[in-house]
Amino acid sequence: LYLKLAIGAWNGRSLEHDHGNGEEDAHAEEEHDHEEEHAEEGHEDAHPADHEALIEWDGAVFTGRAFLDLPVTDAGTVQLGYSLAGDEGSWNLLQNVDLVVRHQAPNSRQNIKWHTELFFTRDKERDTSPFGLFSYLTYAPDKSWEFGGEYDFTELLADDTQDLWAGSAFVTRYLTHTTYLRAGYKYTDYSEEESESEQLA
Repeated sequence: LYLKLAIGAWNGRSLEHDHGNGEEDAHAEEEHDHEEEHAEEGHEDAHPADHEALIEWDGAVFTGRAFLDLPVTDAGTVQLGYSLAGDEGSWNLLQNVDLVVRHQAPNSRQNIKWHTELFFTRDKERDTSPFGLFSYLTYAPDKSWEFGGEYDFTELLADDTQDLWAGSAFVTRYLTHTTYLRAGYKYTDYSEEESESEQLA
């Protein structure tokens, strides 16, 4: 059993350079089991409108993070997390709830992992409260191969009556722990706009 609580305070202007999310350390507690690669896979192709729709923090930003790692069997763990960021001026708010369920056979690199995160935002200046999530499932039969799929959905921060969603599938061949080849397919659907699909490599 592992439990961690953390609080912090930041200058709102400095957080704007980090896309205003205050979540850089949200998953530092988890093992380095290719987490970064999946995060990039699911969110590197953000819609152009999103780049103009970041939270404009007002004054100091206060952050909090609670994280629980709970072993449920000899081969399985459940990780629960909650993160919060809010400013002192306009009471803009960003909340994140995350769940990771992992099963890894003893003395084996074979593993299955399900990772889901929910995001809740309140932007007082735009008077919007968008919601978003992403969820992915991966299976690794050994240390060299990994197969997975991901679903993403978000309401737009600038206009929470509009949304986008995306689905993707990918296969990864690890050459070393930090070097890999990846191929995949991603389909994205924007509300009030044409959908698009792309091959990822």
